[in-house]
Order: sequence, then structure tokens, then C-alpha cells
Amino acid sequence: MSKLSSKLPEDVARIGSAATEAQAKSAYLRAFDLDRRGVLEYDQVDYASPDLWIEFKLEGKFGESAHRAQAVGQMLHYLHNARKQITPKATSLPGYFAIADRESTIIFQTSDFRELIEDAQYYQNFAPSAPKPALESALLSQDAFRFAKTYTHKIDHFALYADIENIPTRADIPRIERVIDSFNFLDAFAVWKHYIGNDIDADYRRSFQQPCPIERVFVNDIRDELKLIADGVLQIEPGKVVKVDAKQYAHFWRTHYRPITEQVAVDINAKLDRLKSNEFRERHGVFYTPLLYAKEAIDHMVRALDMASPNELDSLYIWDMCAGTGNLEWHLPANCYSNMFLSTFDSTEIELLQDRNTFPGATLFQYDYLNDDIELLLNNDLFGNDLPERLLNDGLNWKLPRKLREVLARVQRGEAKMLVFINPPFAESTTAQGGNKGGTTTTNLKTHMKKQGYGGASNELFLQFLHRIAIEMPGAWLGLFAKLKYLQSVRCEDWRKQFRARFHGGFLMHCKLFSDISARWPVAFAVWKLDEQAPAIGAQRLQFNILQNNPSQVIPIGEKELRVLDKDAMLNSSKWIDRKLARGTPTEAALPLSTYKTVGESRRVTMKSRENIGYLLSVSNDIQNAIKDTALFSAVAGKGSGIHVTPDNIERILITLAV
Repeated sequence: MSKLSSKLPEDVARIGSAATEAQAKSAYLRAFDLDRRGVLEYDQVDYASPDLWIEFKLEGKFGESAHRAQAVGQMLHYLHNARKQITPKATSLPGYFAIADRESTIIFQTSDFRELIEDAQYYQNFAPSAPKPALESALLSQDAFRFAKTYTHKIDHFALYADIENIPTRADIPRIERVIDSFNFLDAFAVWKHYIGNDIDADYRRSFQQPCPIERVFVNDIRDELKLIADGVLQIEPGKVVKVDAKQYAHFWRTHYRPITEQVAVDINAKLDRLKSNEFRERHGVFYTPLLYAKEAIDHMVRALDMASPNELDSLYIWDMCAGTGNLEWHLPANCYSNMFLSTFDSTEIELLQDRNTFPGATLFQYDYLNDDIELLLNNDLFGNDLPERLLNDGLNWKLPRKLREVLARVQRGEAKMLVFINPPFAESTTAQGGNKGGTTTTNLKTHMKKQGYGGASNELFLQFLHRIAIEMPGAWLGLFAKLKYLQSVRCEDWRKQFRARFHGGFLMHCKLFSDISARWPVAFAVWKLDEQAPAIGAQRLQFNILQNNPSQVIPIGEKELRVLDKDAMLNSSKWIDRKLARGTPTEAALPLSTYKTVGESRRVTMKSRENIGYLLSVSNDIQNAIKDTALFSAVAGKGSGIHVTPDNIERILITLAV
């Protein structure tokens, strides 16, 4: 009680005099003894304890309903995201949350906002801190929001301290559980196994002298088919019981919510074998696309197609011709499998998918998309112009399976819809020795593109994929993971002028989120609709969400509009700085450097202007290469691809280097 009688007013005064939000938060925690119960900065939440989450603002202006609604909406967004974040440390959501600034605090009971927290439509395409008009409008009509008590720190600090102290003792407060669904069930299984499953497995092996089908037990528990028949005795099937920690079992299902519908349970059951194949993939290091971001890509495609849920994707045929071990499709619902085609260059990956029955009902086949059937597909002079008829001709020795050729013929005629969902190789065919999913340095498709006049773009493996897709599947939807080179690189400019598709949104993520990539450049996921009538890519507004570099949670942190510029508008173009020395310029010998102090083996440039004060290496305009191939040398860069620095151009040189 000494805190209440003497020190509290002094501590509260420090909150009011804080100059920054960080100072206000620190003073607030000390004043109300919160630092001993929770932590600052927990998954974007300013303060979190098991019973209370707080969002801080320096100047919240909570007396105005619009400002109050935006702050509460931000907290509801965090709570919405947290419902499906299942970890060993995650319990149910806090019983209370609060918004606070230097002057006041407002406390809310979390369960009063259950419907708003659960409704995903309020949060799609928004960062947590962004205004959400629909959610804020809904809040303004809620009594729990309108009539919540406001504690003014100067006046109500004793009452606020007492009420915060009392929160942990309120066991009667209803809690919102973490929800298990077909998207997070792998995380749920890991936590369930940690607290419950390991005990079940150990006792099962002792009692029945055989391995426990632990994955099946988990699914049956999700379906509420296990029975706790006595304290610590769990019946997992008729005639078979095992011992568990009753308190741990009760705690898990008090803080986690079983699937809402039978369909969710069916989807989980259909993906059961993935619990084993996932372990296999981890041991063999064959992860490609991070599962969390593959799911985010599916959500983007669902929104682009104006669908209510991924279940509606079963109205399209889906083909991933770089399927690997199925990461992209991991989170697709089971009802899509019968319309799904998965192919990959590596036959061992197909064997793994077949052995594990990972996608029951899907068509799986080994296929080299950049080499197989190219002549049959593209040689109209030899085979005629009727591609649908050609696709159905079994006498032409197609490697494509008949079922897929029938679908492609219908797509060609506009009778069926195709979704190409793909994360193609990032390498170039000139440098991809063993480094791409096809493992090939020269492809049949590259040869065709060279003949068509695509120049350097023909080397990009992922552009080779897009070139064939555009010919083979007109009107298809395309969900594409790729580098930004196809949107920004000079060498891809001729290809961009030919490619016609409408942009339907996407996101940018760090390449380090992918397996075995240690570089520093962005990867873009984009949804496109192939359309010959679409404007050129450069004429469209390409607005991407930016996602935080976070391997455990998808967190939007902003937006970025990408501009597609002609090469003459770029900083390393001759329109900006003349890259060549004027004829007749006096020159002299120069040391060709590879680093700031090392003479390199490459000797493409060995002379410099007598007026030279340096040399700007400026190889490329795309982000991936600009990071490592932009530098200012005291002499010249032996590899070339640069600009001589003189008194006449130094201002533009420094601008280029800075950007």
C-alpha cells in the first residue's frame, strides 16, 4: 500500500512529462508495477502479460471517438492475428486490453469484442497500425466501446492502479481461445505433442509394444473423439487407454479451440501424412518456398479472384510446374486436389510426393517445362496452327499427361480456367549450373526466345517459364514468386513490351526467408491475369504490400508502388550520364581494380581520362545486382560496366551512387 499512498502520484507525473513514447511506456510500467508481470514489444504489442495487453500512444487524443476507435482497432488487429499463432508459450488471449497515452488509460474486456476479433474481413489488406474504416465504424456502435471507463491519470491514478492489480485475480472472465484450423495445424500438432502427445506415445509403446499412430490420435482429439474417463486416463480408441497429465490436457483444450466445422477437420485429416513428410523434408533440407508465405500468397489469390475462401479455388485447374515437394500447395484445401497438376524436373521429388500421398487425387508427374514438348507446342509451321487439336493428338508423342492436355485444350478454347501457381528458379540459364530446379544451363525454350528477339531476357529461367505459360494458357491466372528483375531490369525491357497481363496485387518479402539464400534483395509475389488486351506493365499501377523479414509471422509494415521505367529514364543510362569518353579525350594508363586495393584479373578497362578523379562501377538498375555492383573506385574497375568520373559529371555520379 506504500505505492498507493506516496510514490504513485510522483510516478504518474513522469508519464505526463515524457517527451517520447518510449519514455512514456517505461514510466507507465514503473508507475503501475507492470514490469514485473509482462514484457514490452511482444509480437508488435507494446506491452503484454497473460492477462492484459496495452497499446501506447504519446498523444492518443482518446477523448475523440475517431482516435479512440483507431487505437482500439489496432489492438483488435493484434488479437485477431494472435488467435492463430500457436506456440508452446501461447495461452488464450488476455482477458483485458487497454489503450493508453500520457494523459489517460481505457481498459476493455477482450471477450466483449469476440465477433470483431474473429471476423477476418476487417483486417485483410491492412497493416495493424493503418486506419480500418469498416472496423472503426463497427466499433462506434458497440456499447462496450462507447461506455468503457476512461481513467485520467492525474485524477484516477489510485483507482487505475487498483483495477490493474485486480485483473489477474479475475478467473471468472471469459477468454478467447487460440483457434486450430487447417492452416496452422502443424504448429498446433507441435504444441499438442509437447504437452500431451509425448506422454501418449510413451505409454502406448509400453502398453501395446508398438509405435503409437500419434498423428492419427491428434486428429481424433481435434474431432473430440478421445475420452478422459478418469483422472489422467485417456481413451484413444475402443479398448485402448493411455495415461496423460490431466492438468496439461485440460489446459491445452481450455486455451485452444477445436475446428469450428467438420470441413476443417476433414481438411486436416486429408493433410495428415504431411506431419511425417514435413519431418522428412526438414532432415533432407529440401524446403523451398517458406510455408507461411505460401499461405499468404494463397490468401492474395483468393482476394484477387473475389472468392470467400480457398475452398472456392476448386473451380479452377491449378498447375505448378516447379512443384518441388509441394510447399506452395501445402495450404490448399483438399477439395482442390482433384483439379491440381504438380510437376517438377526432379523425379525423386515426385516419388516423395507419391510415397507420402501428400496430395491425394492430384496428378503428379516428372516434367522439364523448359525442354519437354517445346517443338510440339511452338512449331506451327510443322504441326499447324490449331494448338487445341494438336494437344489432343496422342500420336505426337507428348510427354504431358493426357488429362492435362485435355484441360489445356479447353483453356485454349476459353472453356476452362487455369491458375498457375509457381515459384520458378531465380537463376539465369547462363549461370545456373546445378543451381536451379531444372539443373540445366541451356534450354530449348531459351533457344526459341533468342530467335524471337528477346535478347538478354532469354537467359532468365523464370522468364522462360512465363513465355511458355503465356503461349500455352491464354487467359490464365498467375500467382508468381520472382525477383523484381522482370519489372525493373533493362535487359527485360523488350520482354515487358510483349507480355500482356493485368496486375491484381501482391507483396514484397526478403529473399532470406527462402531456404539457402543469404543475399540481400526482395522477392515479389504478384497475382496476374493473362490478357492480350491489358495495358503494358509499365502503364499499370503496381502497388505491393511490404512484409517484415519475419520467418514466424506475416506482418505487413507498409506499401510500395513499383515504377516500371524505360531504360533511358534510369540512372545508369547514357541519357543521364554519358558512359563513354568523348572522342579525342586525352587518356592514360590506369590500374584495373577489382576492389578498392586489389588489381583484378579482368582487364576490360585499362585506360582513363587524364581528368579522371575516379570511376563509378554501375552494372545494373535492378536492386539485386545494384547492391553488389555499384561502387566508386579511385582508378578504374577492370570488369568495365562503369563511368569515368570527371569534374563535369561528378554531381550526377554522386546522385547515382547515393540512390
